[in-house]
Amino acid sequence: MHYLIYSFCTILLCANFSVLQAQREVKEQWPNGQLKAKGQLNADNKKVGRWEYYYENGNKEAEGSYNGRGISKTIEVCKKSKRSALEEDYSAREGQWTFFYGSGDKKASVSYQGGCPSGRMQRWHKNGKKAEEVEYVDCRPIGARTLWDKEGRKYFETQLLGEGKTMDVEWYANGQMKSQIPYRNGDQYGRVKRWYANGQKEEDVMMKETRVHGSYRSWYPNGAPQRQFFSINNVMSGEYKEWSESGQLVREIVEMQDEKAILVKSYWDNGQLKYQGKSNMPASLSIHRWSQSRHGSWIYWDKQGNVMKTEYYDNGRLRTTEMP
Repeated sequence: MHYLIYSFCTILLCANFSVLQAQREVKEQWPNGQLKAKGQLNADNKKVGRWEYYYENGNKEAEGSYNGRGISKTIEVCKKSKRSALEEDYSAREGQWTFFYGSGDKKASVSYQGGCPSGRMQRWHKNGKKAEEVEYVDCRPIGARTLWDKEGRKYFETQLLGEGKTMDVEWYANGQMKSQIPYRNGDQYGRVKRWYANGQKEEDVMMKETRVHGSYRSWYPNGAPQRQFFSINNVMSGEYKEWSESGQLVREIVEMQDEKAILVKSYWDNGQLKYQGKSNMPASLSIHRWSQSRHGSWIYWDKQGNVMKTEYYDNGRLRTTEMP
């Protein structure tokens, strides 16, 4: 029995010695002689164990470990400098990694599992204020996320609502809400709201799988309505209206279902009709594509209400023009 234990221990020690023999120390230098990187490579020429990287000025750029296995591409969690010691090495990072600015201040920290960022990643501005916190899931930053500006003000947040639903919330520097955008399984889904910095509503739109699906309304900074329409799967239908910032109706487009046509009216800033005509419903069934399928007579007026010309179309092609 003692002989078997001795033999097993001998084999284990020999195996560990072989692994250590296969690993070799590596040091790289910048052209100015400063240390650039140091660590170990295994027999497959992959990085293994702890590595440290340095800027040309001698300050540390990053530190962390590798597991000795290869990957197709390194997933970085923060932007590298133009003269970075962290070159693509196709080696899998493992465990805690910390990154630094050229000044020596902490830049970011995250844990890797098999080359994938996993769990909470933290990032800082150069002045030491926290810049970002985000949860990495399946190699992607798709968990809860918060962003701060250089003054420490929170300006963005991803809220987890459960069942694949999230809400992206954004703020202006003055603390005023900027936007609320709901998502379901990565696609915009639900009511999207946006505001101007003065607190006035900017946009209110229903989305489904990142397409406008339902009502759309927008406003000017003074609170006056700007646009209003209805859409089904990004296809505008029903009625479209557009106003100037002073409140004057500029354009209206109406779907005439019985005629399978579109009525278009445009107005001068004094309220007088500018032009009016009809279009056949285009193949896309979207009423905002009316200009491609104009049909019949189109009348144009000046600001005083006098007829300037009348154009006659046949399925989008201009046939004749009559002058008064």
